[in-house]
Amino acid sequence: MHSQFDHGLKAFQSGDHAVAIKDLTPLAERGDARAQYHLGIIYTQGAGVAKNDETALKWYTKSAEQGDALAQYNLGFMYQRGAGVTKNDQIAAKWFIKAAGQGHDGAQFNLGFMCAHGVGVSKSKELSIKWYTLASEQGHDRAKANLVRINALNSSLPKSDSETALEHLKGAEEGHADAQFNLAIIYRNGQGVAQSDEAAVQWFTKAAEQGHMSAEFNLGFMHKRGDGVPQNHFIAFEWFALAAEQGHARAQYNVGNMCFSGEGVIKNDQQAALWFNLAADQGYTLAQYNLAVMYKRGDGVIQSYQKALLWYTAAADHGHASAQYNLGVIHQHGKGVPKNDQMAFKWFQDAAEGGHSRAKVALQEFAKLGDVAQNNQETPSEYILAAEKGSAKAQYNLGLIYQEGTHVAKNDTIAARWITLAADQGYALAQYALGFMYDKGECVPKNSKTASKWYLLAAEQEHESAKSNLGQMHTNGVAGIQNTVTAIKYVICAAEQGHVNAQFYLGDVYDKGKGVPINDKEAAKWYTLAAEQGHMEAQFCLGDIFEKGKGGPTNNKEAARWYTLAAEQGYANAQSNLGNIYRIGEGVPQNDTAAVKWYTLAADQNYALAQYALGVMYSKGNAALRDYKRAYMWYDIASSNGVVKGILHKKDIAKGMTPPQIEEAKKMSLRYFKNIHADV
Repeated sequence: MHSQFDHGLKAFQSGDHAVAIKDLTPLAERGDARAQYHLGIIYTQGAGVAKNDETALKWYTKSAEQGDALAQYNLGFMYQRGAGVTKNDQIAAKWFIKAAGQGHDGAQFNLGFMCAHGVGVSKSKELSIKWYTLASEQGHDRAKANLVRINALNSSLPKSDSETALEHLKGAEEGHADAQFNLAIIYRNGQGVAQSDEAAVQWFTKAAEQGHMSAEFNLGFMHKRGDGVPQNHFIAFEWFALAAEQGHARAQYNVGNMCFSGEGVIKNDQQAALWFNLAADQGYTLAQYNLAVMYKRGDGVIQSYQKALLWYTAAADHGHASAQYNLGVIHQHGKGVPKNDQMAFKWFQDAAEGGHSRAKVALQEFAKLGDVAQNNQETPSEYILAAEKGSAKAQYNLGLIYQEGTHVAKNDTIAARWITLAADQGYALAQYALGFMYDKGECVPKNSKTASKWYLLAAEQEHESAKSNLGQMHTNGVAGIQNTVTAIKYVICAAEQGHVNAQFYLGDVYDKGKGVPINDKEAAKWYTLAAEQGHMEAQFCLGDIFEKGKGGPTNNKEAARWYTLAAEQGYANAQSNLGNIYRIGEGVPQNDTAAVKWYTLAADQNYALAQYALGVMYSKGNAALRDYKRAYMWYDIASSNGVVKGILHKKDIAKGMTPPQIEEAKKMSLRYFKNIHADV
């Protein structure tokens, strides 16, 4: 039996799912808990068979009832998500407790969170700390972060960073893996010691060699980025794989990503889909999004719009703007679902709120169909009964209705009350919304510390906008907290999940050296990710990097490409720079007509440098015909907007004009300032 299981397991790990199912099924039917657990995974993933949560649940249950900790954890996770069974937090907690009792750190962390917020169990700070501590002692990063936050709130005499570092150094030198891991984090962050990526790698390696899952992941990440060691994707893949095999979701995502791109390993779309599936089943947002894209395209899996819809929805529910946008497209065109403009409008609206540029364009198109937006509005009667019975989702939606004044009198106080009730139940969307409300002073008095608190709670549930906003607040010293290293890590986490605003913010941080050394390579990397999602400011900044040759040779062709994308979205700076490129003919064929077109679009947005450039074009005859009146007009407008050279050139050109021409040019300028185009 043992050899048959090993043979089946090897087949499963190598991707030969038909053989794995053939070997494992008879063992599972005879009661082998390990075989039952792996069959559960196979049916959860749809690996070699049709994905079937109900069948997966059956096998997980059989294995869990025999005491398999991994099966108990997965079974709790399915009850928590409502996958293949009616969602039930109480039953989820029961299975998490069984797995946690056997040392499963993920189950311990989940119980810590559930006890902290009273989800499925009685609310208890003491039990929350107990479970977080047990998970933290096994190296669970998020449990450690939560304990740090709890201790910071409760301790009146916190230890200094240097005292903490000395404590971990002693344990690390004695060979304790957790202490080695913690010391590596301390060196990487520079907390109480001189920051040193090299020392961090040294201690991560010692912990990883003892099988410390989080150390393995972090070591993979440092080899991938070249932090403290020469960049080496092959070594990075090996460390990620070790952590992934232990169930580390971010490691599973990274293994999948490297298999998909062929980075550090031979490209293998099927293996990529397998690893993305494992991470996605743990709720890892970017893996869910990538899996959706693969099902949409049929990369490494059988093309299925239904499965793409499933995973896009999972990622969208975590605030992934591109997933929300793609759901809008799917519902708008009826791909795999009945065509539904109301649903499309809803998802485009969510994506636009997350900063997705193409979603904003899609909403503009919908604005021409006013009935769509109007019909999409919810009524409070759908939510009141459920909200009063304690449904967090209904409370959140009811709060939004009162905040927006949809079919009810707008009432900020009632809105804040319902959203707070949902947030207190641990509903991540409500926690983020409440953080945003306190951050901006909407519906409640502006309070940065309270905003930071709610953002942190949502961030702990992987809400990407919350991570991004929290990181930006801390980077900028808002709420009296400024820890650039920690803040950047919050934003990086969101950016790696595909959050477009976080990606742009990181590009800006590294581009301008906001609390970190200027790093043109990192800036270009993050700008590119945001720009590829349609973020027009990122597109402009990327164009600027290529035009100025930051971190490498100039590339005017690439600069023109990115400027054009931003300019077509109406970004005035990009339109003006594109005008310069066409006027000079660098990266594109020289074309004065195109230059005037882009300058004019920017000038009409009151962009002073473009107004001045038009004066130059008309005064020199670069715009087909020399036109002193128009040149005078643009110089006059530019000088009124603070361009000193406009005053000088206006005086020079007036010397060649008659008094009536000057008077007419002034009238043209006046009409322009009154929003009447001089050319009409």
